[in-house]
Amino acid sequence: MAGRRLVDDRREVVGQPVAGRTRGECRTQLTAAVAGDAHGLMVEVHHKPEEALSDGAQSLYPQQFETLCTQVKNIFRVLHG
Repeated sequence: MAGRRLVDDRREVVGQPVAGRTRGECRTQLTAAVAGDAHGLMVEVHHKPEEALSDGAQSLYPQQFETLCTQVKNIFRVLHG
């Protein structure tokens, strides 16, 4: 299945976690979007999510974002060689 596009090439697809999810659920949704061949991801990153004025529960710490980026790159490599 490597290299097979799962979305319509005429439209851009962007993955964004559903509001109200936990950080772990957000990461799962975003990696699933990559596996589904999304063209981009929308990710909220905050140094102190617990102090964020909005969306703190779904915001990733910078280190978590780095980990997510590594996971996304690995998934992309598997799917696209």
